[in-house]
Order: sequence, then C-alpha cells, then structure tokens
Amino acid sequence: MKDESDENTRKNQRLQETFEEDFGYPLYPERKNPELYKEYSALGRRCVKVIEKRVVKCFTHCPELRILHQALRDHGCDFNLRRNISVEKCEKKVSGGYDPNTNQIVLCYSNIPVSATCKLLFHEMTHAFDDCRAKVDFTKIEHLACTEIRAAAFADCGVLSGFLNNAGFDITDKHKECVKKHALRSIVTARNITEEKGRQVIDSVFDKCYNDVAPFESQKLSEGDYYNKYIRMTKKPETLIPKFRLF
Repeated sequence: MKDESDENTRKNQRLQETFEEDFGYPLYPERKNPELYKEYSALGRRCVKVIEKRVVKCFTHCPELRILHQALRDHGCDFNLRRNISVEKCEKKVSGGYDPNTNQIVLCYSNIPVSATCKLLFHEMTHAFDDCRAKVDFTKIEHLACTEIRAAAFADCGVLSGFLNNAGFDITDKHKECVKKHALRSIVTARNITEEKGRQVIDSVFDKCYNDVAPFESQKLSEGDYYNKYIRMTKKPETLIPKFRLF
C-alpha cells in the first residue's frame, strides 16, 4: 500500500513539474486558475448548468457509462459526479479532457453541443478507467497513445461499428482506421508533435492497446456487448435498466 502511495505521489509531482510544458494543460486555463469561473457571464453559468444536468441524464440512460463507473469501483477507484466531473471554459481546440493530477474529467461547455455530452463522457471515462487500472503515466506519449486508442475504439468508433457488424458487414479494417484517425488527432492536439511522429507512436502500441477491450467484451459495442454485460454485473432486474443510448 505504501509503495502504491509513493508511486502516486511521484506521478503527481511529475505532472506538476510539467504543468507549464506542452502536456495539454494550457488548453484548460481553469486547471491552473480556478478563479476564472467567477468571470463567467450569466450565459456562461447557464451553459455550465445545462451540461451538468445532461451529465446526470447520461449516467441514467447510458449503460456504457455505468459499466465504466462500476469498473472503476471494482478497481478501488471512487468516482463521484460532483467531485470527478468539472464543466469549464477551454481553448477552442478541445471539447474535453481528463486531468490525472486531480482525477477529474473536464467538459468544455464552450466547445461542445449538449447532444455530444454522453459520447465525450464515454471517451474521457475510458481514460479515467485506464489511469485507475493501469496507472497510466500521461507524461509518456506511448501511454497517452494507448489510452487514446482505447477511448477512440469504444466511444468514437465503437457504437456505429457495432451496428454495422451486427448487420453482417465486415468493418474490422474500417474500425481500425477510424481509431487511428481519432487517436492521432487527440495526441497531436495534446502534444506539440508532428502527425508523422504521432503515427509512429500509435503504430508502435496499436495492436496491444486495440486488443485490450476491458471492461467491455469488444471494441464494437453492439447491444450484446454492453447491455447484457451490465445486467450480469449488476444482477438487477432487466426492467430497471434503460435499453437505449443518448448518443
């Protein structure tokens, strides 16, 4: 237990030391200066409340998020909506992010439509789960690429691929192309690197990270991959679980 605590302390120190470097933090100005919230206009504060209400809906109606929530708890990581999700104003390049230093998901109310909240939460909660389970070092670009590959496989490319797969289409190659495209965009945005360098990093870890489907059963999230698993995990009566997504 002490060794794990020491490792977390060292990890947080590394993140603090690199806060001013190009590790993505400048894209989220409130991460450094929370007082900026006091400067929001009335419209800004209203937008924050709208996104916060949508977050509650997402966790009510999206089994994928509930699976991730339960998986975090199973791995010893508490996740509270009020504590671990923060709605903020960000730079225009980003719509959200995960801050491993505070274990918070950031939703950028200024850059996302309300309808995209659940999908963005799904993406960022994958990062939170990876950080909890694998102790990701986000200062290492290979680690960042790996968790971006997994988040893209599930949230950005997994839902539509699941429907097409069920319809009899072989979309494995297309799904991988989709994942690489989204992962590349994420790491190039977060780090000051070229697309060529980003592709090299993604290719070096792709197979291992793409084939890691925890806590789901597939990257292509058809109904059987998320709904039935949630029923088994929670052992709740089927009638109590909504059988639809908000994205």
